[in-house]
Amino acid sequence: MSKFKIKPSFWDYIGICLTVFLLAFLLVLASLNLSIFNPLKHALEDFKMTDVYFELLRSDKAKELNKDIVLVDITKLTNRDSIAQVIVDVNSCSPKVVMIDLIFERPSFDDVDDISLVNAIESGKDKEILSCKLTGYNPKTRAFTNETKSFFHEIADFRWGYSNVDQLRPGGCIRKYSLTQNLNDTISYSMAYMASCAYMGVPLEKKDISQRLIVFDDTDFLEVPCDKVLENKKLLENKLVIIGTLEEEADMHITPVGKLPGMKVLAYSATTFMNHKEISSMSKWSSLVLAFLVCLFCAWAGHLLRERFASMSSYVLKLFYFMVTAILVWMAFITFVHFDYDVNLLYPLLGMALVEEGRLQYSALVTMLGKYTKWQFIKKSIYNKNK
Repeated sequence: MSKFKIKPSFWDYIGICLTVFLLAFLLVLASLNLSIFNPLKHALEDFKMTDVYFELLRSDKAKELNKDIVLVDITKLTNRDSIAQVIVDVNSCSPKVVMIDLIFERPSFDDVDDISLVNAIESGKDKEILSCKLTGYNPKTRAFTNETKSFFHEIADFRWGYSNVDQLRPGGCIRKYSLTQNLNDTISYSMAYMASCAYMGVPLEKKDISQRLIVFDDTDFLEVPCDKVLENKKLLENKLVIIGTLEEEADMHITPVGKLPGMKVLAYSATTFMNHKEISSMSKWSSLVLAFLVCLFCAWAGHLLRERFASMSSYVLKLFYFMVTAILVWMAFITFVHFDYDVNLLYPLLGMALVEEGRLQYSALVTMLGKYTKWQFIKKSIYNKNK
């Protein structure tokens, strides 16, 4: 029985992969230490394949309306008495849960307005979840030190959930939400998580504080103007209703699917927890292993294509890499949609883009070593031009 032998060309393909990883490492190192490469650094940090998936999911302009959440827009209201009346109207429609995405930090000049607002909120407190903001984050303890609530927070035992958004940098894209955060020595729950649990009738749990991906899927939400609440009573009945602003520029945020108001970010966060629980993400090391395998395949296939189509190899290789990229993205998209698993394609795609440059550099290195060394694997290399 003949023994299995590894062809010398296999080591060349390994060498190309290692060269690719070295080139990628030098690019990343330069982006971290040279300001001229800051755009590259930011591009690598902001690269998320899930942005592509959401665009694919939302490619059909006719979006299905979500059956669980209704948004009540109060953008045009200017006084607290009017807001109080909307809250009363919403509660009279028998919603299952009401999220009030508003913070009234200080009392107004009109005590009557404040009294009507507090009375309206207090009358429906069993269904309501009020918004607060966590501030003073301490990275050493991974905890917030302060909490900003509405001025009436001591009047009754209201339920408060933080509405903080997670951004990589100020003004950056919002892709994630969290279930809980540490507030000094206690646990604080997010509005989206509290509302989802209340709506589904499940108890709150002390979850980890890690960020979770928001799924901006192909659904949209029914929007009811503040002066049309009672006319749409049936639409709000037994629903999760969010009261807030849809047109307030100060509450607009950049997301993978464009600018969205904070209400919709909350809505997508809530539906993500209700329908997906948690999106598992590929680890960095698993992505690097996948990148190595992809580069190894491209190094082998690229060599065969160069030999078979020598006269038009540049065109054939471009088509080949396009097809490999399309297949990888399609498989990752299917995995994301059907298995709630996010395949990290940053390293595989970056590596694939450097394969031909890696082949060129490796070939030059082998040719140089072939002149000055007698190493057997260099002599047997398919890229040794000194044979």
